[in-house]
Amino acid sequence: MEDGTDFVTVSYSRFSDHEKTLLIGSGDGKGDRDRGHLRITFHHNLFSDTAQRSPRVRFGQVHTYNNYFRGSTDDPDYPMLGQALGGSSYSLGAGLESKIVSEYDVFTHTGPGASPDITVTTFHGHQFSATGASYNGRRVDLNRIARAKFETEAAKARAEAESTGTPPPGWALRTFTTDTGWTPADVYRYRPQHAPRAVIRTVLREAGPTTGRSQ
Repeated sequence: MEDGTDFVTVSYSRFSDHEKTLLIGSGDGKGDRDRGHLRITFHHNLFSDTAQRSPRVRFGQVHTYNNYFRGSTDDPDYPMLGQALGGSSYSLGAGLESKIVSEYDVFTHTGPGASPDITVTTFHGHQFSATGASYNGRRVDLNRIARAKFETEAAKARAEAESTGTPPPGWALRTFTTDTGWTPADVYRYRPQHAPRAVIRTVLREAGPTTGRSQ
């Protein structure tokens, strides 16, 4: 979704067995087209063995709630290998000037070395807010993970700029914040499910085709 796409809801859908799944905003240099647009909501979707971009966002004001993400480090086709395992897999990707609000999203991640590292990553994005996420049945702090990744990439960019005697990129001078500048409840009405098991049950029962599907 790019070039000023706006006011889109993606719900009760299934995405599976894919490397680069959903991209919102096509490039860091496309802000003139996308700033003030890309207002998109994802809820009650299943992301199964989707190795990256579920979604990755630039510039967008994106709300994700009650989505179910599942994958494995040892899947033969699309393994979910985070940075801790030397891979590049992630679910939510906070790109430049993105404003993602995640609420009660659920992650199931299995296999050797599985860790919450794969839940979220940053690509120059310093605004991200998450509430109520769960990883393998336990609450997980996505804000802490996103903050650590942003601070690491920003420090690296500043160090590279210093070594070459060039100014650091503007995004690397910003401070990570959970203040995204907007609140979904101020925009529309919704009632998220809070219990991870309830989210999983609803998504597996209602997302995608209503007949002839596997769980």
